[in-house]
Amino acid sequence: MKHTNTRILIIIYFNFLFIYGSLNNVEPFCQLRITTNKNLFFKACFGVPYALPPVEDLRFRLPIECNNWFNHLNFTKEKLPCIGFNVKGHEDCLYLNIFTPITKNNYLSVIVWIPGQFFLNADTTFLSNGPDYFIEQEVIFVTVSYRQGLFGFASTEDEVLPGNMGIADIFAALKWIKKYIKKFNGDGDNITIMAHGSGAVCVSILQQNYLSKGLFQRIILHSGSSLVTWGRSENSKRFILKLGKELNLNTNSTDSLVNSLRCYKNISRLHKTTKKVYKSFLKDINPLNGNIIGPVLTNNGKFLSGPAHESFFQNNFTSVPIIIGYTVLEAISDSIQYISGYVSKMNSTDFYMSSIKADEKYKDNIGSMIEKNYFMPGVEKNILRSLRVVSFAPRSILVHRSHANKLSISS
Repeated sequence: MKHTNTRILIIIYFNFLFIYGSLNNVEPFCQLRITTNKNLFFKACFGVPYALPPVEDLRFRLPIECNNWFNHLNFTKEKLPCIGFNVKGHEDCLYLNIFTPITKNNYLSVIVWIPGQFFLNADTTFLSNGPDYFIEQEVIFVTVSYRQGLFGFASTEDEVLPGNMGIADIFAALKWIKKYIKKFNGDGDNITIMAHGSGAVCVSILQQNYLSKGLFQRIILHSGSSLVTWGRSENSKRFILKLGKELNLNTNSTDSLVNSLRCYKNISRLHKTTKKVYKSFLKDINPLNGNIIGPVLTNNGKFLSGPAHESFFQNNFTSVPIIIGYTVLEAISDSIQYISGYVSKMNSTDFYMSSIKADEKYKDNIGSMIEKNYFMPGVEKNILRSLRVVSFAPRSILVHRSHANKLSISS
């Protein structure tokens, strides 16, 4: 009976490919999948290109829209995600995964999922981002792969390499979805973006750009926004110059450096050296005043031309319904590496966010208040003990760990 069911599924699968791949030579070849809860069939289209591969001369450049995507109709194989610090990936990575319910209803609502972790990683694989729940609600689910780390957010802070390529990728993906999602039975005027971490920061930045108007109707931000302290970089030029020196490249001018990096062929060495330089910066920068790699302010007005706070104060953003959420002590394990070794060196003005404009005479007072309330003496050496004052989470971890040890001993 089991073998019979398997054969039936295989027959259905190939019939599905034939039907969707042959009608008018327009519909793409996609996989047939089944949700785990209600066992509903859905169409899974992997690796749909929304921009040209950002390789060779296109490395570090803004994405170029892929208008002839329909010439590549076989979307049955998942692509590797973009290269990340801890994610195995590829430079040729500007693809969407589009999951569509099989239904008689036309033009369904669309959820666009954009994850991210400190602008270093964004896991968009099917294994980590299953669409089952949304499929069972008759909602199309789209995941966006966009450039990370050096390839997505490197900047020389001038016209040679302005930066923010990862944000530009998301913008290009949203334009593509708006234009073509109808081909996948989606409603281009009913798009909700759901983003996490640094992905949420990028989406929040896009919300503050007039070019994004009409590309989405709602936003859900998890654990990130354009207002967070780590949501921008003030160290990009220092970082890329040090990287160039580590790779023995010409750093006499930003133009020669970027050209050398653009032509650099040894991806493995480039990746390892980037991680090495990144780690060397961890104890050398103010963790409250910008990230090592991330969005940068640009003079050309592309995506991020001023402090996020000022944009909101000036009513310079796309007004759409928005939900913003976070969890208790989120990212605390990552934050410790930024805080450790630096807090003791900081003076009161270091605790003040430089992106917020204020009279100089207030900065010292504000910084002192932040230091007194959130960075008490000893917090650096006794981080878990300090956290017990504000949360039960570390205590619960210790309780569960002790019970786990007892169970393992008794078994």
